[in-house]
Amino acid sequence: MQQQQQQQQQQAHAENQKQGSRSVGSNSGGSGMEGRLDRRRQRVGPAGASAGDDDAAAASSGTPREAVTDPGHAKPASSSTSSHGAATTGEREHVTSPSPSPAAKEEETATSSGPSPSPSPSAGAGGAAAVTADAAESYEQRHVHSVYESIASHFSSTRYKPWPFVASFLASLTPGSVGLDVGCGNGKYLGVNPDVFVLASDRSANLARLARDLKVAQLKGGGGGGGGAGGRGGADVAGVADGLALPFGGPRRVDFAICIAVVHHLSTRERRVEGVRALLDCVAPGTGRVLVYVWALEQGSSRRGWDEGTADQDQLVPWVLRQNKKKIKREANKKEGQEEEEEEEEAPRDTTYQRYYHLYRKGELEEDVVTAGGEVLGSGYEKDNWWVIASPKEKEPAVAPR
Repeated sequence: MQQQQQQQQQQAHAENQKQGSRSVGSNSGGSGMEGRLDRRRQRVGPAGASAGDDDAAAASSGTPREAVTDPGHAKPASSSTSSHGAATTGEREHVTSPSPSPAAKEEETATSSGPSPSPSPSAGAGGAAAVTADAAESYEQRHVHSVYESIASHFSSTRYKPWPFVASFLASLTPGSVGLDVGCGNGKYLGVNPDVFVLASDRSANLARLARDLKVAQLKGGGGGGGGAGGRGGADVAGVADGLALPFGGPRRVDFAICIAVVHHLSTRERRVEGVRALLDCVAPGTGRVLVYVWALEQGSSRRGWDEGTADQDQLVPWVLRQNKKKIKREANKKEGQEEEEEEEEAPRDTTYQRYYHLYRKGELEEDVVTAGGEVLGSGYEKDNWWVIASPKEKEPAVAPR
């Protein structure tokens, strides 16, 4: 009897194994691949792609993941930037070391908590990585606009002296000329030439407010600033405007425009060309002139040490906002049932902001001007910056049909 029971149990066990094998085979399509994919989908969700796995790994480790694009010149393509952050000596900032290669940066962003020196790409046509306008705007909001809103007062305290070449350009203008200062910062170029009228704007509301305050101070102090012989010193104005959507152009054109250390804050080549085009569209074809300044890649002799072949063109440059010591009160010894308070100094807590810059190589700014439909009238290098004077090309008159 015991032998029969053991034989029956063995037969039942063998039958169960056969049924299990048939079940696995039917679920996996014979090879087991679909079964493994189904189990993988249950673990990682319906997306289940390798990029999703990287995101999940990054999320589980608490490390923000930020992909990067190739920092080369021809990167794929709206808000503009502030604000006279020209490369100068003695400004209060620290400098990042040269960025690694694009491949190394892509690997680093999956494992590092540091910010990426370029906006995150998305899948474009044919599966290639392309930076969308929304991604670029979001990146610039985080690494340009919000930064200058936060550091406006401190930044302004380091930007008080007009650059000689910019001042000479303004001085060369015909009296009575009307022009723009796009990305005016704290307004340090208002009043350089009292015989011209300047409409200044900045993407940062805090910097535009400082420019207005400076203008008011100039008027109260009897300084220049669009006054001219007629004494109309209130003609210069400063307000908030987007450099990629300026309220000028078409029939509303001016005689000149300056844009000092602004375009290099735009994070894709398409947006930088668009920024130059917006300036060209504001001035009169043939007679109007635009002066643009950008940071140069070739800064081998400066304290930054950037140079062609040793530094990435896309950089995050820290701005350290140093806080003054604050006095705080704390409870001290009790005397006769009363609590006494004494003051002590709290250690200052510095805040570091990361500002995005595209470092222009030699000839790149001229290429952007031509691509934007402009004509280069002059260009050069000054104190770690490239500059160009340009004018919109005059349209050839249409030939009437014979």
